[in-house]
Amino acid sequence: MRHQIHVMTPVRQSYAELPLLKEHRYHFFFGNEYSIELYERLKEEACLHQCHYIGVLEMPGIYFYKPERCGLLLDVVPYGPEPAMHAIAYLDRLEAELWTLWQEGIFYLAGKEEAAAAFEQALLLRGIAPEQIVHVC
Repeated sequence: MRHQIHVMTPVRQSYAELPLLKEHRYHFFFGNEYSIELYERLKEEACLHQCHYIGVLEMPGIYFYKPERCGLLLDVVPYGPEPAMHAIAYLDRLEAELWTLWQEGIFYLAGKEEAAAAFEQALLLRGIAPEQIVHVC
């Protein structure tokens, strides 16, 4: 049996070290219920620099969360039996024209390490370059 080696992009230690929003027009965020505050900060910066942003959060089924009540552009998916499986399926549902734009963007990954790694692998398989992927704490 052959083992697949997965190399993760470097982890950024703080929000201040994230790539400058003005250098990128499109920003995509993946995380979980513990990364909502980080996502809100990203949204504020994106709006300040007139950038586009979107995100998907994994959350347990017991939570009832309406992101639109907080003014956030994101979708919420439940945790699945496999890490990030519903969030990865979300990528497959993006319209072709929209996906073309996001392929030029930057992707911020937060949340559980296994889910972030699975989501990163899905992005790489879809042609996203490793330098477009940033792991945040």
